[in-house]
Amino acid sequence: MRRRVLFVAGFDPRGVKGYYQRLGEAMSPYASVGPLERLGPFASGWRWRAKDGASETAFEFLHWDDIVERHWRAKGRDVSDLDRNFVRTVIDRIERY
Repeated sequence: MRRRVLFVAGFDPRGVKGYYQRLGEAMSPYASVGPLERLGPFASGWRWRAKDGASETAFEFLHWDDIVERHWRAKGRDVSDLDRNFVRTVIDRIERY
């Protein structure tokens, strides 16, 4: 079985390398993970193959970092503000629960 996953990240400043590392670590017990490659100006990707050879997945990460960066700069913020705002939101939700 073959699959292709197209992934569009949210406003996550960690980018493709963070996802490659986390997904690679999560998949390593079950699959061999190929190298991270640049597929074009707006995409990176890698493949993993099940250790039993029954399936292969092509994972494509679609970049839109330029749009995210422009959005935050237009608001006079740094991308690191995203982490602080996220933490505040999570704490607020926990306190309300």
